[in-house]
Amino acid sequence: MNVVLSSLEKWLVFSILHLGPMRFELSPILVYLNFHAMERHCDTAPSRSVPAWMSWILVGWLGLVAAHFGAAAAPWVLLAPVPSVAVGSVARISVLSPNVGGMPVSVIFPERWPARLLAGPRTHAVVLVASAGAAPTNLVAAGQFGLREYQLELPAGVVGECWLELSEAGGQRVKLLVQPAGVGEVVGKPGLPSPEAPRAKRFDPGTNFNADHFLKRHIFGHEPMYFIAGPDSPNAKFQISFKYRLLMTNGYLASKWAGIDDLYMAYTQVSLWELSQPSAPFFDSSYKPEFLYWKPSFWTSGARDWLRLDLQSGFQHESNGKSGASSRSMNMGYLQPTLVLGRDDQWQFKFGPRAWFYLGDVIDNPDIAAYRGYVDLRASVGKYDNLVISAYGRMGDAARHGSLQLDATFPLWRLPGGLSWYLHAQYFTGYGESFLLYRERSDTVRAGFSLSR
Repeated sequence: MNVVLSSLEKWLVFSILHLGPMRFELSPILVYLNFHAMERHCDTAPSRSVPAWMSWILVGWLGLVAAHFGAAAAPWVLLAPVPSVAVGSVARISVLSPNVGGMPVSVIFPERWPARLLAGPRTHAVVLVASAGAAPTNLVAAGQFGLREYQLELPAGVVGECWLELSEAGGQRVKLLVQPAGVGEVVGKPGLPSPEAPRAKRFDPGTNFNADHFLKRHIFGHEPMYFIAGPDSPNAKFQISFKYRLLMTNGYLASKWAGIDDLYMAYTQVSLWELSQPSAPFFDSSYKPEFLYWKPSFWTSGARDWLRLDLQSGFQHESNGKSGASSRSMNMGYLQPTLVLGRDDQWQFKFGPRAWFYLGDVIDNPDIAAYRGYVDLRASVGKYDNLVISAYGRMGDAARHGSLQLDATFPLWRLPGGLSWYLHAQYFTGYGESFLLYRERSDTVRAGFSLSR
């Protein structure tokens, strides 16, 4: 979409883009220009002239622009047409590229745009996804700007005033006001926050309830999900895993007892598959239903969130679904703190020991502790939009039957083509890759793809 700017608006935008960090505080003016130009473009309101006070401000800006004129201007402007949205919903974000030169230019808008959401001391890595039907490339005439609409799925638990910042657009920011759910989307005047809304005590689906959107707001990834294969038998391996939030963050129980909305049910399945054999039978599978408490940012350093502690604790059942001599099953309770060094939108190092105890009998596998022990360690280093290398190890009770698994993943959405998955390579060495043969040692290398990591 191309939107026409008046001469004064054109130089106003040009000036703001050359003011470095000061442009963050001028977003209300950019919002005004967006609504002004959009109204003229859509013919939904009469044309209006720029107020006189903007002209006086422009005079002062021109001197500052001259000092910055040699620097490269940021070509993007980030706007929120509706600055107030409901918690856990999808926010509409506009990205503009003004052409203040004298010649037409071609502007390419990415399909996905990495960004970060700053909510108090917490920083969330998020992604803007282009709305359907919007053209990725605009030919923008002189005195106009290209525009593309994006959607931002707000992370669970984010409420109140926050800033959305593009990672690769000169640090452009826009302010959002995330209201408690049950209020819906509140439209305020451009650049002005909407009034505070009361916390909902009872969920009202309303007439526009969408079951798919409701599900997406409560289901999350848990363990990595992948499909990999290699030359050794069993040659294929896949894992699916997800967790579901049991209580609404804006519900009555969550308002009465802090932290109760951090309770989840989870399910993980790991399967080894003999694809190279006739009829391609499954060699073994582990089924792991789980009830857990998950609290990201249980503790934070407060200094731009560069150091934090995540906490997870729960009860897990594991079984291979077989009977007789091939049956394997156990129950355990565990505690897993994870220390995170680095912000979510930067390179990070994570280190998470997990300790557990066995519940009930382990008659199907009485010596399981000798091979799995009571503690494992997980560590990873990488960046959300780049390579991540992770390690998972356990020693066994006697420190003689340990195992080590190394994984490397790389996001394919960084490459042309728009793929939404990751390249995945895995190396395993030691005991217990399969629950069925937990007493046997194996060494395998597999590669494939993953949906989450």
